[in-house]
Parts: sequence; C-alpha cells; structure tokens
Amino acid sequence: MFLRLSTIGVLIIWLLILGASSLIFAGDDQQKEVSAEVRPIYVDEVNIPAIANLTDGITLTFSGAMPDPSWEYLGCEVKVEDYTVRVTPQCRKRNLGPGVMPIMVIVPVSDEVTVPVDKAGVYQVIVGGYESEFAGEVEVK
Repeated sequence: MFLRLSTIGVLIIWLLILGASSLIFAGDDQQKEVSAEVRPIYVDEVNIPAIANLTDGITLTFSGAMPDPSWEYLGCEVKVEDYTVRVTPQCRKRNLGPGVMPIMVIVPVSDEVTVPVDKAGVYQVIVGGYESEFAGEVEVK
C-alpha cells in the first residue's frame, strides 16, 4: 500500500509541475502569435463636411463599434484616387489564447480623420464599414 501511495504522489507532483510550466510558458506563445484577421468596424454615423479648405484637407468624423473587446482598433485605411476618397476604419482580432472567451459587449469607437488632397474640386467621400457604407460630396476650395 505504501508503494501505491508513493507512485500516486509522484504522479500528482509530476502533473502539477507539468501544469505550472505550461502556464508559465503560455504567455510567451500568446505574445508571439498575432492574428491576421483584419476587418472594417461597424460604422453607425459619419459626419462629412460640405466644404473644405485645400490647405487643411478633408476632415471627417465617424462613430461605430467593434464586436467585442477581443478586437483592437487599428485606425483607417485611406485611398485617394482622382476625386474619390475612400476611408475604411479597421480593427484586428487579438489572439486571446486557447480557451479564453471575451466578454460579449460591444466596444464603441469614434475617430476623426483628415485626408490631405492636392487639388481643388468636388470630391466623392465614401466611408466603408462592416456591411455598411456612407457617402457624401465635399467641395474643396
């Protein structure tokens, strides 16, 4: 019986050491892994000015949300082609590690973006969100 308890005790100690070492090194793995999932945020409201100054650029504001706290706001992807400006606010999914679930709450986002333009004229401004798109015209003088 003594031998049996000793073997079980050694097994338990070995499992505790193995479990503790996996907890210690789990943080290193999580920091090295970066999720590549990037997508637009949900955009609820956009303020596109009717008139802008050539020297100041086109400044627009928007508000929206990310699905839950496991997403990180990255900023905006901005493309200017001729007289079309496309702005896409983006977020990236964080790697929380195996078995970790984020709390299910919507995370609000609001930002202001200034897009420099190099010539006067009427610009079509498009702000693309996840499953939504807002558009307006801006006269740049």
